[in-house]
Amino acid sequence: MTSVLLVRLFRLVRLVRLVRLVRLVRLVRLVRLFRLVRLVRLVRLVRLVRLVRLVRLVRLVRLLRLVRLLRLLRLLRLLRLLRFLCIIVVIRLFRILCVICVIVYIQLILVM
Repeated sequence: MTSVLLVRLFRLVRLVRLVRLVRLVRLVRLVRLFRLVRLVRLVRLVRLVRLVRLVRLVRLVRLLRLVRLLRLLRLLRLLRLLRFLCIIVVIRLFRILCVICVIVYIQLILVM
């Protein structure tokens, strides 16, 4: 072979190596990009999961507050009922006391 052919062959080999290297670099960049995209998706998923947990926690807190409020309302109803019953008992006791007073008064009149 002549030296011109050898030079051309070496240049071709260098060009082929350079093309392979460029392809490899592109592939590596593409793989890095895919990894970055996967990482971003994972971070978004983690944020979404945290947000869902926070929303569930807020709902639970609201539900607990509602349950406490309902208990308080029940307690208030019971207190009202108890107050009403107390009033009824006091009225009945007063009637009984009045009847006793009347009986005692009548006996006093009869004794005199």
